[in-house]
Amino acid sequence: MKTPFDAALVIQHRAIADLRRAIGAQTNALVEAETSQARHEATVARERRLATELGLPTHNYFEHQRAAGRQLTQDRTESETMLATLREQATAHYGATRVIESAAADWRSAAERTAAAKAQAQIDDFAASRFVQSSKTEAAARRRDRDAPVGEAR
Repeated sequence: MKTPFDAALVIQHRAIADLRRAIGAQTNALVEAETSQARHEATVARERRLATELGLPTHNYFEHQRAAGRQLTQDRTESETMLATLREQATAHYGATRVIESAAADWRSAAERTAAAKAQAQIDDFAASRFVQSSKTEAAARRRDRDAPVGEAR
C-alpha cells in the first residue's frame, strides 16, 4: 500500500546508499594512508640505518622525510575525521529512515483500520436493512392475519 511517506523513504534510502559508497571510499583512502605511512616509516628507518652505517650526511634528506611523514600523518588524520563524520551522517540518516518507516507503518495501520471499519459499517447497514425489511414483512403478515375475516382460508 502506498503511503504519503514513500517519497521520503526513497530519498532516505538513496542518501544511505550514497553514504555507504562514500564510507567505503573513505575507508579505502584511510587504509591507503595508513599503508603509505607505514611504508614511509619503514623506508626512513632503513635509510637511517644505512646512513649511520655508511656515515653519510643526511640532515637535509631526513628533514624532507620528516615533512613527508607529517603530511602523511595529516592525511591519515583527515581521512579518520572524514570517516567519522560520514559514519555520524549515516547513523542520523538511518535513524531518520526508521522514524519515517514507523510513520508509514502507522499510516498503513490507520488506513487498514479505516477500511475495516467502513466494511463493517456496510455489513451492519446491510444487516439492519434486512432486519427492517423482514420486520416490515412480518408486520404486514400479522396485519393481514388480523384483518382477515374469521374462517377465511389464507
